[in-house]
This record gives sequence, structure tokens and C-alpha cells, in this order.
Amino acid sequence: MRGMSASRLLLSSLVLFAALALPSAASAGGISVLNATGFHFGAPLTEEGGEGRWLNQGGAVGVLLGPAKSRMLGRVRVGYNAVINLDGGVRHVGVLSAGLKIELLPELENRFGLYIATDLGITPLFTDMRLYAFGDVGVGIRFNLNEPFSLFAEVCALIRYEDSFYAGPQFFLGARISLD
Repeated sequence: MRGMSASRLLLSSLVLFAALALPSAASAGGISVLNATGFHFGAPLTEEGGEGRWLNQGGAVGVLLGPAKSRMLGRVRVGYNAVINLDGGVRHVGVLSAGLKIELLPELENRFGLYIATDLGITPLFTDMRLYAFGDVGVGIRFNLNEPFSLFAEVCALIRYEDSFYAGPQFFLGARISLD
């Protein structure tokens, strides 16, 4: 793995994850693609003092677990995240998370939906030997364009742990295709 580039390692891991996670004949669930943007603040990772500030920018592919008519769905996401130090420097990591999406409105057939989402995850793929764990919880809105296709947006509070705790907002914007 020493000679393998970070992008090739990430792509190989995404293909392996998709092959293992997606059943050959899916009867329920769905697939999503999303963009993730956010910030986190906390103690700096150097001895210079002050407060550390980072921008998170990335994307992911997600798998929804459960029938579309269910009010509670599981989800697994795998993706890429660039952690950009606002004082300079970028870290590239692969991200893996699992969580729940719980619909709040009783009428799931409606064009709009409001839901709560939560995820726990880690960065199993990294280029600088710095692993971190994270969790987020927030609210989302879903807009059904037609029967299988919907758009969504989420606003979450993010907390991460990498030598100490960091917190900040995280925003997701994406599209889903239902398989049932």
C-alpha cells in the first residue's frame, strides 16, 4: 500500500464497499449521493495556542436500509472529506458512517417530509496516520420529485474526537433513489 495513491485507495475501497453492501436483487432501500460542507472548531493541533478552525468539504455515496414507506430507515455512508485548516494545509480522508433517519410527519406519501438524522462514523482511510471518530445529529427535509427520486437537505451538529473534542455545524445536500 505504500506506493498506492490516496485517490486510488479511496476508489478501491468504495468499489469494495459497494460490492459488499448492495445486494444483487434489492427489494427495499435506496441509494443516495450527497455533498457535505461544514466547520469545526477546537483546540489547535499544534503547540502555538489559540483556537483551531477547519473547513470540512466532501461528498459521499449512501445506502438506505429499509422500505421507503417506513418511518425509520438505517443508512450507511462512505465518502471523501477534505479537512482544510483555515490557517493553511489540507488533509484528505475517507469517511465511513452508519446512522438512522426518522421521519417526523405521519404522511409519508406527501411531497415534503421532515426528519431527524443521526450518524456515527470513523475515518478508516487516511494519508497522514491521524484517525478521528465523529457523530452528528440534526434535522432534514425531503422533497419527492416523483415516486423513486427525491432531494434532501440536512443541518447537523457535528462533534469529532481526534486527541480532543471539536464541534461545529455540518450541512448535507443530496439526492436519493428508492429501490422499492
